[in-house]
Amino acid sequence: LGDIAQLVLEKHHFDTPTTTHLLKQLKRYNKMARKLRSESDLPNLQTEIIADDLAGFFPSPPQDMMIRAVTFLLEKLIDLKKKGLRHIKLSYTFKGSKRGTSHFGKGRNHKTKVYPLEMLIKVCAAALKWAVVQFRNHVWTQIRGAAIGSPMSPPWCIGVVMVREYLWITSLHPPKSLRSRSWEVVRYVDNRLVLTFKTNAGIVAPRDLETKL
Repeated sequence: LGDIAQLVLEKHHFDTPTTTHLLKQLKRYNKMARKLRSESDLPNLQTEIIADDLAGFFPSPPQDMMIRAVTFLLEKLIDLKKKGLRHIKLSYTFKGSKRGTSHFGKGRNHKTKVYPLEMLIKVCAAALKWAVVQFRNHVWTQIRGAAIGSPMSPPWCIGVVMVREYLWITSLHPPKSLRSRSWEVVRYVDNRLVLTFKTNAGIVAPRDLETKL
């Protein structure tokens, strides 16, 4: 799911998959901020950082939203590759007991496995259906959020947030370039930072930045 989301959503999201990516984003914005402050004639131009914690939403989005996000990503993948899921190969290798690198295309050697993408929706639906927790003599079924303890839950939850961010970014009117603006948003897992400027007139960022996200 993470590989598909990174491919089809391109740069239209705020996800930084590693702390290294996050640091690069922050350094790039800091460089742009220094240049903007030096060239601006606005009085009292100050950097503003707004922390946005997604802890309440991130692990427990509605399950129908989770399925819609997977469907959306697969439809975007079909449009991008111009072929059906049965003919799109997502290959991956294992390093010991852990999954290693992955790539789109056929396997490069006998250690490479190919994931059947046409089964992805069924696998995701089954993961939600059988998300159960046993406590003493009682078995509880999850009715919201990704399956607790499942290895597919973290990339799935990240994918849901990425889709929501993609839909918001592409809905901006007029369309705004992600690389030529006075504000930036970075997110690492469920922690999101809005980096912008504050003047006497208020915050320099789209008014609906927080509400729509």
